[in-house]
Amino acid sequence: MLQGNFELTEENERLKLSIDETYRASSALPIFFIYLTSIPTTTANAYEVGVAIILEGVHEFIIED
Repeated sequence: MLQGNFELTEENERLKLSIDETYRASSALPIFFIYLTSIPTTTANAYEVGVAIILEGVHEFIIED
């Protein structure tokens, strides 16, 4: 299970995905990838942001591509 709020902004001509303090992911997941997609039920044609190592709290990802 995953819950929490996020914000996608542009900073220095790059995208920044900021996840706030409400973020929580289940520790039952062996590995957790974060994707950007317009269809939340699939990862087909989605952009893989990265692996979430932190399973709770504030953090951010800089999207280089």
